[in-house]
Amino acid sequence: MDINDVQPQFFKETYTFRIYENQQSNFPVGFINATDPDLGSGGQLTYSLLTDNKHFLPFQIRDDGFISTIMSLDHEFKDVYEFQVLVKDKGTPSLNNTVNVVVDIRDENDNAPYFTFPSVNPFTMNILYYPHYTKEITVLKASDSDSRENAFLKYEITSGNDKQLFTINHYTGSLSFTRVVTQQDAGSYGLEFVVKDSGNPVLSAATVLTLSLTVSNKTSEMTNAVHMKTEDKIHLNLAVVIVLVAVSVSVITTAFISICIIRCNERQNALQKEEVNPFHRCVSEQRHLMCPSYHGDSWADVPVAIATDSDKVKDAHLRGARTESHPADDSCDGLKNLPAALNPWTSIEKLRQVSAFVYFTPWTYP
Repeated sequence: MDINDVQPQFFKETYTFRIYENQQSNFPVGFINATDPDLGSGGQLTYSLLTDNKHFLPFQIRDDGFISTIMSLDHEFKDVYEFQVLVKDKGTPSLNNTVNVVVDIRDENDNAPYFTFPSVNPFTMNILYYPHYTKEITVLKASDSDSRENAFLKYEITSGNDKQLFTINHYTGSLSFTRVVTQQDAGSYGLEFVVKDSGNPVLSAATVLTLSLTVSNKTSEMTNAVHMKTEDKIHLNLAVVIVLVAVSVSVITTAFISICIIRCNERQNALQKEEVNPFHRCVSEQRHLMCPSYHGDSWADVPVAIATDSDKVKDAHLRGARTESHPADDSCDGLKNLPAALNPWTSIEKLRQVSAFVYFTPWTYP
């Protein structure tokens, strides 16, 4: 005879089921299975739901472990049910076991969206328009009792926007102007709005918003002020450009004048040095008179002065002409009064005579 010594066992620790809301009563939820290896009554099992008086369970279970609903369920009322199932055998003594059960109620798009603002249909608003303020007029708000994609809403303007003066953000419901409003736009506008969800089928709601638009008389004045500010900004930019150009030209001109002054000073200093050393100038002039090749000319191209009386007269005239062309050379005359050993004129004269002699004396070769 078999002894009831084995407890019933479940295949899972937790059973999870998912069903859609709004189903009729006795709608199947799922099946729970347990095993007991005992023989006879010890292997016969019964199932039941463990509940308390505080929470109502809209489910039932048969002796074979089949769970079903006893009423239509609403996702918006309760979306998840969690409870336990008790299984026990009919042996003596009776052995039992429990398992956790989770039932997820899936949402259906069974709720249409509705406006929370405006909450009255139709709704009237008075708008006083001032330019250069925020373009936003108001924000429409709506809600949906469904969840997930069934509660994802979009806003649209369906009528009353013939001038295309208004626009609405499809996702935030922000209503604003599309352009600058003028005196010709003042008046009353009856705008009809619709909000739609993203469920299947798509559900929607509509409302009418009457806008009484008044345009401020300061609109044109403020517009002119904006134009004046723009012109002032342009004039300021032009003045900055002119100043930059003027400064650049002044710097370049100053640098050029400075360079010219420096070069003129250098030339004056060079002339002053020549006046301070008349001896060197006299020697240089005598070199020009005596040896024309000093300038790079050949002896054949220059007439040679022979040491004759007439040539001495010519040299005297030539020295006189050079003296007249350089008044500062009067100091050279003082050098002639020096002793013969120290007088440069004597050395120069002798050098001229030797040069003429060498040039006209024929060379003889051995």
